Amino acid sequence: MNTPDSFQDVSLPFSSIERHKFEVQFSEEDTSSDGGLILLREVEKQTGHIENFSNSLIDSRNQSYVKHSFLELSSQRIFQMATGNEDCNDCDFLKNDPLFQIASKNKLGSTLSSQPTMSRFENSISQSNLLRAAYAICDNFLNGFAKAPEVIIIDMDPTENRVYGDQQLALFNGFADDYCFMPFHVYDGITGQLITTVLRPGKTPSGTEIVTVLKRIVRRIRARFPDTKLIFRADSHHARAEVLTYLDKHGVGYIIGLSKQYLPRNICKNLSERALKLSKQEFKKVRLFHSFQHQVSSWECYRRVICRAEGNASEADLRYIVTNLTGKTQFLYEKIYCDRGNAELRIKDSKSGLHSDRTSCHGKEANQFRLLLNAVAYQIMHSFRENILKGTQWAKSTFKTIQLKILKVSARLEVKKTFIRVHMPKSCITKQ
Repeated sequence: MNTPDSFQDVSLPFSSIERHKFEVQFSEEDTSSDGGLILLREVEKQTGHIENFSNSLIDSRNQSYVKHSFLELSSQRIFQMATGNEDCNDCDFLKNDPLFQIASKNKLGSTLSSQPTMSRFENSISQSNLLRAAYAICDNFLNGFAKAPEVIIIDMDPTENRVYGDQQLALFNGFADDYCFMPFHVYDGITGQLITTVLRPGKTPSGTEIVTVLKRIVRRIRARFPDTKLIFRADSHHARAEVLTYLDKHGVGYIIGLSKQYLPRNICKNLSERALKLSKQEFKKVRLFHSFQHQVSSWECYRRVICRAEGNASEADLRYIVTNLTGKTQFLYEKIYCDRGNAELRIKDSKSGLHSDRTSCHGKEANQFRLLLNAVAYQIMHSFRENILKGTQWAKSTFKTIQLKILKVSARLEVKKTFIRVHMPKSCITKQ
C-alpha cells in the first residue's frame, strides 16, 4: 500500500522543455494544496460551528492517554470533508499538511490523527452523544440569526445513500432500484442553512418517523424563538395522518404534496378540461387553480386541498397539495410550495461537493455520526458562501465550484519567529 512517505523521494520524468530536463519531485515542505482552508478557518472562528458541535460530545476516554481531543478530531474530519477529502484514508496523507494543522489544532508542526484513529473516533460515538450532537447542529442553525426571524420554513426531504455491503439499516428500495439508506435532510427553506440530518432505513418514511424528527426540531426552535411562525413543507410522502394531526395540534403551518390516490378520480375533471381547452386555443401552457375542502379516510377532519391543472395542448396534468395556510391558491402553489425544489438542489450540493452519501461504515451509529460531521461541513460551507462570498461572482456557486476555484489553491508557508505568512500563486484566479 502506498503511504505519503513513499512518494517523497520519487522523481517523475517528463518530456524535455527546450533541451531542459523536466521532472517532478514530491519534496517541498511547508506547502499545502488547500490554501483556501485559511478562509474556512476564519468562518469557524466567527461562527463556532465545529466548537459547539465537539463540545456537545462527552469524551469518556482516560484523558491522561489522550493525544487528539474531540475538538481536534472533529475539526480535522470536517475541514477534510469541506475541502473534498471525504475518506478517512485521506487522514494519512493530510496529517502533516501545515494548513490542516493550523485549522484543526491551531498549531504548526503537530501531527494530526491518522486513519485508524479517525475510524475509532467515528465508531466510538454513543447514541446519547449522537442526540446531543444533533441538537448542537440545530443550535448552529439558530445561532445564525441576529434576531428572531418572522418565519422559518422547515424543508424535509429523504434521499437515497447507496450502501457498500452488509450494513445496518440497509434495505432494498424499489424507486432507487438498489440497497440503500434514506436519510432525512432538513433545511431552512428561506436561508438554505441545514437544520439537521437523520439516518434511516432505505424505505418510504412512516408518519411516526416523520413526527419523531419534526417534534424535536419544533421544540428546539420554539425554545429559542417562541414567536416565530413555523411552516412545514414537503412532498407527498409526508402527507401522513399522524403528521398533519401533529402540525394542526401544535400550531405549525404546512404545505405538503398530496398523492392523487387519496382523491376521487374525477374530482377536478372540469378544471383539467378547461385548462386543456385554453391551452389549445392560446397555443401555450395554461395553469388553473382550484381550492376545496376534502377529508381522506385516514384524516380526522376536512382540510384545504389545492389543485393545479396545467394544460399543454396535448394533455392536462393535475397536482394537489394540502395546506392550512391562508392566501390565494396560485401564490401558495407557485411561490411557496414549488420553492421546495431548492431542498433537492441543496441535497445535490451536499452529495456532489461534500460526499454526504459516503456512509460506508457497518454500524448505524457510525454512519449517523458521519452524517452529522458532514452536516457541520455543510454549515461551514454555507456560511462561507452566504457571508464571505456575498457580492462576488461566487456567491451562487455550488460547493464543488467553490472547492475547485477557491479552496484548492497551492500555498507555501513562510514560518518566522514572530509571524507565519502564506504565499499563494500570483496567477491565482480568485485573488481578488
